[in-house]
This record gives sequence, structure tokens and C-alpha cells, in this order.
Amino acid sequence: MTECVVVAGGNIGDVKQSIEKASRLIEQRIGQIVGVSAWLESEAWGFVSDPFTNRALLVRTEMTAHNVLKELLQIEETLGRNREKEAIYKRETLQKYAARIIDLDIILFGDECIQSKTLEIPHPRATERDFVLKTVAEVLKLSEKEVVKKIQGIRNGKEII
Repeated sequence: MTECVVVAGGNIGDVKQSIEKASRLIEQRIGQIVGVSAWLESEAWGFVSDPFTNRALLVRTEMTAHNVLKELLQIEETLGRNREKEAIYKRETLQKYAARIIDLDIILFGDECIQSKTLEIPHPRATERDFVLKTVAEVLKLSEKEVVKKIQGIRNGKEII
């Protein structure tokens, strides 16, 4: 059994409702949610858009990280995320990011360090984003500084908190 941290967010429509639906689907398809952070509003990161609503989920699963990713992508699609439409918007506006109804990112997967074509864990920009650090710290019951240390330790193959 592995504990994985997923940060859920979005900035289109009723985001809290979308994240609640995503949480129910995660419990059905991936594993038990054993921790949830408070809601956190944040400015769009890396592009100009409406603010995001975010929350971290601590999920206990027997699945592999790649299978969790596959399920999360399917959940996003089920809830209305359209990556093709986002890609067109980004291409047309030369933006790196786009507004979205739901975004589900694996931040941590146990103490695993994974670098593949489709998945990088710990999430490559986790330590750059305050909304990630704040919500992950809350769900793991650590300080933000300890979360950064944990992520750096996993990346460097060193002992973790």
C-alpha cells in the first residue's frame, strides 16, 4: 500500500464541486482518501487567468504510479477537461498554461522518484508553487520547509523525513 499525494485544482465553473466529484471517483477507482487539506484560493501560475481553487488529497493505493496517472487523466476527462482544446488555446495565445475545469497532479508517490516520458515524481514544479507546498504540508502534517526537504531528499536519493 502506497500513500500518494494528489493536488486537485481548477478555475472554470464550480471548482469545489468538480474536486468533490473527482474525490469520489478517486475513491472508487484508485484508493481510499485518508487526508484532505483545506480549500486554498491562488492566483493562476504561469499565465494570466482567473484564480484557482486547490486542495491536496492523501490517497492510499495498491496501484502503481503510472496506473494512478492513467486513472487521474480519465477522471479529468470524465469531468469535462479537454486537453485538445487547451492545446489549441496555448498554441494560439503562445501561453504555456490554460484555464481548466479540473487538474489532478500527482505530487508525491510514497518515497518513489520516477522519471519517465509520461510521469515525473516528485512533481517537477512542486517546490515552486505556494499552493502546492501549503496544501501538501497540511495533508502530510509537515511544515512547508519539511515538504521541500522531503521532495529534495527523494530527488537526491537521500533519507527522507
